[in-house]
Amino acid sequence: MVLRPSRDDFRALARTHSVVPVWREVLGDLITPVAAFARVVGDGPGFLLESVEQGRRWSRFSFVGRNPLATLIARPGRSVLELDGTLPASVPLDAGML
Repeated sequence: MVLRPSRDDFRALARTHSVVPVWREVLGDLITPVAAFARVVGDGPGFLLESVEQGRRWSRFSFVGRNPLATLIARPGRSVLELDGTLPASVPLDAGML
């Protein structure tokens, strides 16, 4: 399992940034995005974002995550932002939340 950025790169980025994303790439040719979601997230809260081209053709990337910091629930005429934990001061609520 190779995490990115490397530990040294993470430390360098953390000196000048309050948020540093950490990720790993997983070869998914034998597993569907929904199956990956079930394995990674389990019973807790999570998300699955898939890239689609022109609304009908699946593209190359799926993003799976668990224990989100915030959840946006959008329904006709009403949107609710639920925060679980605190946001870093560098993440304004009016930009970059999604």
